[in-house]
Amino acid sequence: TTVCSWLYEMKTMPLNVDQFQIASGAGEFKNNAASFWESFKFSCTRFFASFTDDFTTIGGSVSADAKNSVRIWVNWGRDQTMALNSLIQDDFTANEKYYDGTHPWLITGDVQNRLIERNENFITDLALADIPNLKLYPAKTVLLAMYGGGTIGNVGLMTYPAYINQACCAMIPKSGIYEKYLFYYLRTKYSRIISTGVGGTQINLSQNKIAAYPIAVPPFMEQQAIADYLDKKTAEIDSNISAISSKIDAYKRLKQSLIDEVVTGKRRIEKA
Repeated sequence: TTVCSWLYEMKTMPLNVDQFQIASGAGEFKNNAASFWESFKFSCTRFFASFTDDFTTIGGSVSADAKNSVRIWVNWGRDQTMALNSLIQDDFTANEKYYDGTHPWLITGDVQNRLIERNENFITDLALADIPNLKLYPAKTVLLAMYGGGTIGNVGLMTYPAYINQACCAMIPKSGIYEKYLFYYLRTKYSRIISTGVGGTQINLSQNKIAAYPIAVPPFMEQQAIADYLDKKTAEIDSNISAISSKIDAYKRLKQSLIDEVVTGKRRIEKA
């Protein structure tokens, strides 16, 4: 339910504070309620801004001239519009003829803070023909999930060319930026990136804000050294995690086997 989703995501929501007021115990706080003219000015500004602001990041990657595309005008704020778009993308099934093809199609579920070496979804030639705005991204592209329960803020590094879902922000490193360094750097900035999101029960990130996010870029050789060191150390840690997980699974099976044998009488209990 909406309440359950809000309770689950509340701990990661940024705290927005308009202002602080300091007053003595006997003092009174200033009333900051907007006047009639202030509210009227804001409404007019928002109305005229709707004709000039770029809201293309709200929608998917379907161009205006693509087949089966729909242009919708809504008198809502950006948060509500993004939430509606998220529901449409998550809950409505597109043309079935677009899927089960041969072209790799990456979604936010494929972005799991690791190298993207395989995927389960593929699109057809028909999808590429009907949606000309779809772009084939090259290997070494860094992906960041902009929304989606359990995936928002996750980072992935593509190891092969693929088309991507509109919920992923694709970053092709410029000259002088090592793709693996960018991948690790964005992973360390998870909380900061999430704090730039907007929305209530479901936070959404904006491509514009992601593009404006500052990135510390050391010399290229240093970037490679950092990434190579992290590759080695994280591989060792993953190996240890796998070994420990195997032992835990073995102990769980032993525990269940013991319970079954004792309860069914296959193992006798000696009285003390």
